[in-house]
Amino acid sequence: NGFKININETIIQKKYISNNGDNISYYIWSDADGTEHYFLPTEGSTSIYKDEDGLQLTLTTDSSTCTITDSANTVRTFKKLSSTASSEVLGAWYLASITDSSKNKVVFTFETGPRPTGVSLVPNGGKQIDFLTISYNNSYLPYIIWNQLPKKRLFSDIHLRLRVISQHQIQIIFVK
Repeated sequence: NGFKININETIIQKKYISNNGDNISYYIWSDADGTEHYFLPTEGSTSIYKDEDGLQLTLTTDSSTCTITDSANTVRTFKKLSSTASSEVLGAWYLASITDSSKNKVVFTFETGPRPTGVSLVPNGGKQIDFLTISYNNSYLPYIIWNQLPKKRLFSDIHLRLRVISQHQIQIIFVK
């Protein structure tokens, strides 16, 4: 029931015990279509991780955020959840923003948990433009309310498209 919005990207932290008996943290990013990407620590670092798939992704952590940077310098920033659902999960983060190499930013607002309630754009050097509000029914299933934007063109190189994937999934696509 319901549908997943592609901004429901998450990261979880887990650990394993190495051959030397050391506890080693690793991260799992669930991307927009649900594919899981694993990040392993770089040698000598406890805050920088590389993806094991060879996609040239770098994950960086601190006490409250994780970022994933790709080869085009697009940065996804994730905020830490206050609690996790499992004793096997050491930490969990949800997608808070995406910044492109030109410093344009898409910002996602949330309730207290990882359920998105809005999408805004902050063009490089510009003011925040709220353009999508997401509301939920009593069963916590989302429905979307579009905010009205002025009819004049506010920016020229970023576009938003919705794609219906199935009866239960809608994808929000930001195109440069």
